[in-house]
Amino acid sequence: MQSKARHILVVRKANSDRAARLEAEIGAWLRARGHSVTAISGGFDDPAYALPDLDFAVVLGGDGTMLGVARRVAGRGIPLLGINFGRVGFLADIQPEQWEKGLADSLAGITPERTCMALQWKVVRNDSTLAKGVAVNDVVLSRAALSRLVNMDIGVD
Repeated sequence: MQSKARHILVVRKANSDRAARLEAEIGAWLRARGHSVTAISGGFDDPAYALPDLDFAVVLGGDGTMLGVARRVAGRGIPLLGINFGRVGFLADIQPEQWEKGLADSLAGITPERTCMALQWKVVRNDSTLAKGVAVNDVVLSRAALSRLVNMDIGVD
């Protein structure tokens, strides 16, 4: 089944020659099927994450790369397909050797989408926001370099 033409973001694991080679192969495969492709290296902020017409992303990396991409596109409803170049592969569960079937099935809507909750977080001290962001998997709060007690108030909504 041919899927509609889409603008697809392909994000490869930084410093991985193997992922870079597969990125080129996947890009050619997608373009041959009428899709437009934007390819970038993961691990960095890139203006490509904010392109308004993106509607699908392929991530060539491990769970860390998947989480990084998920944080950057959170709230936009962009499906992510993970091709595992990491060690574990809980989130990036398609193996590189099976990329073509996995990608074709995902684009055709054969593979069911999984969703996960994203949390917006911020650190506030004395009514001043010190840091904020989006967490897909977890938020870690830790003390500074000096050993001392840490007091936190955690609120939801």
